[in-house]
Amino acid sequence: MIGGIGKGRPSSSTATTAAVGNQSVSKQLTSQQTPSSSSSRNFIPDFDHNLRQIQRERYQVISPETSIEYLKSNGYKQTYGHHLVWHLFRRNFSGQQSPYKSRGNCIIDNYVYTSNPCCICRDQYLVLHYTNLDLMKQFINPYSGYVIPNTVVCLCSHQYEQLLVAVTLAKDYGLLTFEMPLRTYDYGDYYTPKQLSSSATTTTTTHTDHCSHH
Repeated sequence: MIGGIGKGRPSSSTATTAAVGNQSVSKQLTSQQTPSSSSSRNFIPDFDHNLRQIQRERYQVISPETSIEYLKSNGYKQTYGHHLVWHLFRRNFSGQQSPYKSRGNCIIDNYVYTSNPCCICRDQYLVLHYTNLDLMKQFINPYSGYVIPNTVVCLCSHQYEQLLVAVTLAKDYGLLTFEMPLRTYDYGDYYTPKQLSSSATTTTTTHTDHCSHH
């Protein structure tokens, strides 16, 4: 009997012991792999923290003075060379023509979330401010004096709005020169012939008196 048991089948007690051992091992593995019911309620995988890249964070505030010095540095020259900051940028879009409306913002919660940010959001040392004239002049047409359309420079809507505000403030403070358009009016649409003749006589008399004094 003993020899027969040893040759072929295990005894019932041996099978029971093995089954109990397997169950205990499986419970240990399960407890190691899966959190308990009490801790599973508070278990939240922090995927955002693991995927965030330090070079995409924008918590540091760059002053306009630092941005002005950056435009004169060797690092800026090595990065952009003789090109404007937006010349080498290419916007991702479907089709052959760039859409008129760009994305709202490249930075959300102090983090560059998009894979292809605009040229201003890409470089945190490019700060649009009314005192940063060298940067603003890159977005102004030298022939017309107008700001280049966003379909060309491809900024996000937030940065393009900041550009328009900075250019307007620079003109108001007299930091940017611009030409006023020459407009001619037909005053006959506003005054009667008698009023025009009297105003012309008054202007001629004033000019004659001024010349006589000299």
